[in-house]
Amino acid sequence: MAVQSKTLWVVLIAAVCAAVILPWGCDSAVSPDSSEDAEVWLERGQAHAEKDEWDAAIRDYSRAIELRPEDADAYWYRGNAYADKCEYDAAIRDYTKTIELNPEKAIAHYARGSAYRWKGELDAAIQDYTKAIQLDPKRAPPYHLRGTAYFEEGKHDAAFQDFARAIELDPRHPEPYVDRGIAYAKKGENDAAIRDFTKAIHLDPKYRLAYGFRGVAHAERDEYDAAIRDYTRVIELDPKDAHTYHLRASMHCLKRDYDKAWADVQKCQRLGGTVNPEFLADLREASGREE
Repeated sequence: MAVQSKTLWVVLIAAVCAAVILPWGCDSAVSPDSSEDAEVWLERGQAHAEKDEWDAAIRDYSRAIELRPEDADAYWYRGNAYADKCEYDAAIRDYTKTIELNPEKAIAHYARGSAYRWKGELDAAIQDYTKAIQLDPKRAPPYHLRGTAYFEEGKHDAAFQDFARAIELDPRHPEPYVDRGIAYAKKGENDAAIRDFTKAIHLDPKYRLAYGFRGVAHAERDEYDAAIRDYTRVIELDPKDAHTYHLRASMHCLKRDYDKAWADVQKCQRLGGTVNPEFLADLREASGREE
């Protein structure tokens, strides 16, 4: 009897955060003085933002905008605060105002593209990432995130080219390697995918998604022991990851190690995970037991 083995590949884009890391470092004790200096309100807003106090930051940035309505950076900072609150429409309005006041600010196009992407407006996101690339073609992040948008649109070749360009420009970050690895896997090139996932792990040995995707690629090549090692590492990094217990159970089942398979199934269920009914039926038939 055949045990289901090919329900493993679940493409997840490591989702990249919409917020942009800003060069903040101001004194949190700053308070506006009687002169109502817009710069002081901006600095206080930045101090709140450093502590993830987004509502307070937005209030201070808004006061700075009232005092200095032509300050592109004030809209930029407030846009980032809205993005960190996942209020993407408000973020887009502020990024758009930033671009109106400073059309050459590449990072504003990049940030607005990310807000559009999180809203699912992929064409608009791609347009903004492309503009950011035109303005500053030597920065890797716009290529990387444009690649994710292309991938989400099903344009895998274009995504692959952007991931490769991001890696070429800045090979120090693991995320583009993982995303390119996913693109390779989607094309059935699991050897290349495993190389990219392994490179990401070398750059960040605690990058859980890289181990998970590498495990899936090993499973697709029927390398069950290697897949189990990667799934085990994912579980070590996140013991509450129910889905990975399910994946590891399938590998144990294929190896006919039914006691371990059942132990992982039960762990998945205790964590609130859902076990594929077809896999569960196959495991019961193969193991000759109900649980």
